[in-house]
Amino acid sequence: MSPSSRLLRRRRSQRPQALDVGRDMDAAPGRVTAGTRASTSREALVVGGGISGLLAARILADHFERVTLLERDTLPGQPDVRGKTPQAPHSHVLGSIGYRRITQLFPGLDEDLAEAGALRFDFFKDCRNYVGDWLPRFSSGLVSRMCTRMLLEFSIRRRLSEVANVVIRDRQRINQLLVRDDGSRVIGVQLDDGRQLHADLVVDAAGLGSRTSRLVSSLGFGEPEVEQVDLLSATATRLFHPPPGMSAPDWIALFVRATPQNRRVGALTRIEGGLWRVSVAGLAGLYPSKTEDGFLAFTRELASQEIYHLIRDAEPASPVHYYGTSFSRWIRYDKLARFPDGLVVVGDAAFHANPEHAQGMTFCLLAAETLGTMLAESERPLSERVGFSLQFQRRIAEKYRPYWVWNAAIELDLPGVVDGSGLSRRERWERVFYRHLRAVAPRDPALLRAALRVTQAESHPSALLHPAILLRLARRTLRA
Repeated sequence: MSPSSRLLRRRRSQRPQALDVGRDMDAAPGRVTAGTRASTSREALVVGGGISGLLAARILADHFERVTLLERDTLPGQPDVRGKTPQAPHSHVLGSIGYRRITQLFPGLDEDLAEAGALRFDFFKDCRNYVGDWLPRFSSGLVSRMCTRMLLEFSIRRRLSEVANVVIRDRQRINQLLVRDDGSRVIGVQLDDGRQLHADLVVDAAGLGSRTSRLVSSLGFGEPEVEQVDLLSATATRLFHPPPGMSAPDWIALFVRATPQNRRVGALTRIEGGLWRVSVAGLAGLYPSKTEDGFLAFTRELASQEIYHLIRDAEPASPVHYYGTSFSRWIRYDKLARFPDGLVVVGDAAFHANPEHAQGMTFCLLAAETLGTMLAESERPLSERVGFSLQFQRRIAEKYRPYWVWNAAIELDLPGVVDGSGLSRRERWERVFYRHLRAVAPRDPALLRAALRVTQAESHPSALLHPAILLRLARRTLRA
């Protein structure tokens, strides 16, 4: 099979592929009976201590008497990489909507990040973007802070630990989900040491290592369809000290995108500690080098050599970190006819966007907020709300879908990528429209701002069909 024919795979009745990151959920798929204990404790359990789990726990704290977050890793007492987050050292950019709402959820978080050296930036005014030419810089009104994933996660976790009814427990290995005798409801988890923790709601935020799809299948609910787009790529990252004597640049980030002639992408971002973080990736079968010399050579081959010229004389501050996962994956729990109540799946455990899109943390926020909204819609005990879990998976899927198509419009039009099998007629039309918009937008700040708002989840992709946008797009097309 050629590389291009493998880039889009829509599979039915097939278990999702996952990284070997341990068995955070449902290690041995099957049913562990815990009797018919009524769900009256008003407790919630969150499995997974990453960004998704932290945000879910904070939202649940407003709706449950007690929330317990279980993490299998040892949680570091400072900003550092956890054992099961190999992606952490690489480029992470928190979207504007995520930055705004997460700092609202955790008062004091923005001050924590600023004090740690995370710089505040505007996505166009303070960023340089190369897409065959340098895009104009202007104030977009969309802002965030630039920092490492480690600093952000540590800062959120520290603020979450201050919430009175939240308990964070690390080194907790989940052996099984506890299921009611009739198999219709999840009522807790069983740990490796045999202890059972009961809850009204279990949130699977275990990331790519989630095994929930196996449990759902073993209980007779059917196996969820999996949609996956693999860019056949990898990311390499290295930290640098700025060259001695160099004054601070007037930008916070420098992005070099892939072009029709060049499948390489690169990003230089200014992070805490005054360091430069440089991440590079190749697309559609082009992989960066793991060696120090190869890393520098790869930056020289980007469509613009700006990053190479900036770091060639800079002192490295870390080894080369390598991350080989490059797929987007959506496990379609929403398409099942039935789903066990008492369990919801959020974050990468359900919807994993390729890191290239810089949307993962934003989608974690959307899922947590949707869960909070649904919990607030009724005062009835959760144990009496039959169908709540499936309704949640379907509601969040409505939010995911337009961004999945938006992203696919990029992924499936990369050089050498020709496979569009599995797309519906509507999705193919949307793909053509988005591709055309991206081709024209670099010459029009208003179109750039509209596209960025969609990428940042500030606007729904349907906003791009506004008559003013369509008229502007038509005029730009005619001029071109």
